[in-house]
Amino acid sequence: MRVMLVAFPLRAHFYDIVPLAWALQGAGHEVEVVSQFGMTDDDVAELIRSAGLPATALGDRADLAPLVAARKAGRTPELSPHALAVDETYDGPNDETYDGPNDGPNVGSTPDGAVGWKWNRHCMATQFAMTYPVEGLPAGHRPYVDLLVDHARSFRPDLVVWDTLCFPAAIAAREVGAAHARFLWGRDHVGWIRAQSLGEPPRGTAPGAPAEADPLTAWLEPMLERYGHTYEEEFLLGQWSIDLTPTPMQLPVDHPRVPVRRIPYNGAAALPAWLREAPERPRVCLSLGVTGRLRGPGTGNGEVSVADLLAELGDLDVDIVATLTAAELATAGSLPANVRAVDYVPLDLLLPTCSAIIHHGGAGTYAAAAAHRVPQLIVPVPKWDEPALARYVADRGAGLALGPAELTPGTVRQALTRLLGDPGFREGAAALHEEVLAIPSPRDTVPVLEALTARHRTGFPRSHEGVRTTA
Repeated sequence: MRVMLVAFPLRAHFYDIVPLAWALQGAGHEVEVVSQFGMTDDDVAELIRSAGLPATALGDRADLAPLVAARKAGRTPELSPHALAVDETYDGPNDETYDGPNDGPNVGSTPDGAVGWKWNRHCMATQFAMTYPVEGLPAGHRPYVDLLVDHARSFRPDLVVWDTLCFPAAIAAREVGAAHARFLWGRDHVGWIRAQSLGEPPRGTAPGAPAEADPLTAWLEPMLERYGHTYEEEFLLGQWSIDLTPTPMQLPVDHPRVPVRRIPYNGAAALPAWLREAPERPRVCLSLGVTGRLRGPGTGNGEVSVADLLAELGDLDVDIVATLTAAELATAGSLPANVRAVDYVPLDLLLPTCSAIIHHGGAGTYAAAAAHRVPQLIVPVPKWDEPALARYVADRGAGLALGPAELTPGTVRQALTRLLGDPGFREGAAALHEEVLAIPSPRDTVPVLEALTARHRTGFPRSHEGVRTTA
């Protein structure tokens, strides 16, 4: 079968989908990865090709400028202040009310302290704005939904797998009669928010006031009307979801899901010479992530500067490998003798030599540590489900977690010392590794996707004349 994988143009998102793409290719299926040029990574096509996958980058950075201007001018739909207000928990990376992953199991009305509605609304609104078919744009401008539909008509996939933030891909799948599934690289906040918005009225509306229009339906309708469709839940949630989230971490969303093991992929790189020799003392990885570095200069609000952190760890009898950008190196000053600074090294190469890892709670970093049975010290930088991931690891005895309220260089040092000194954490990391192995691998998942595709695919449909455009 032909499979079109629609990836969000961000390195960490693409890395998650690579093992599934390889598994589909290995089973003899024709695979193509499609993404949007210019939204984030300008080199998105090269990023895809570097993984040995066929790549198509749609659009141009110039396409985004009129969309940004249209949003600022109020020509794209915005959610009212109370729409989707389904909880009162953490509202984004700058919310000082968030106390960390050990606050308790049920904060607000969202299970397990899930990241709050305002931040998720922001993530969703941003993606809608960048793909929205706004009227009155410059001649020749084509929204992303049109580019995706045209490409799908050319490629004619049997299955479209789309990142949970790539909403127009479901429309492209419908236009060519393809089966389609969301790819969930993290907890299903979109499905959770949708379920809550259907189950309770928006908060803050005056008694007796008319009910607000369903905000998610209103968001999608212009794209759907463009191709003669009316709203159905699968346009937001897919016909089913391919889910990398471990079952204990999942939000209670009643939607078909296919579980698949997260296989760590960190990009291609040559093995550095210093990694060819075993370390003489415990090696600790400090990984700040590929999309968001751990924490910047300290501000007194639960942040710690990299320089202060490394200075605090400088007299420990360990070797620290710290992934630092050039900008971070410039502000870090003179590094302690036990610190090796590298801009980037794939974790799959580094972690087999490590006794512990300190990281920001990214799912890819967690998966690499779990794959190599490495105890984890997580300082979650909340963007999607980092706090829940930190709890998940800590609850299994595979590591420790520090929230902003307790974060200082000293507490990081204490936690790392405990992590290295207590063999129970390595036992917990080994148990976590076995738990991960119990999840079906991408290769095991391929027959399931084949069966679901056969069930849902309708074939290339009617003539496509008369599609309304903005040009």
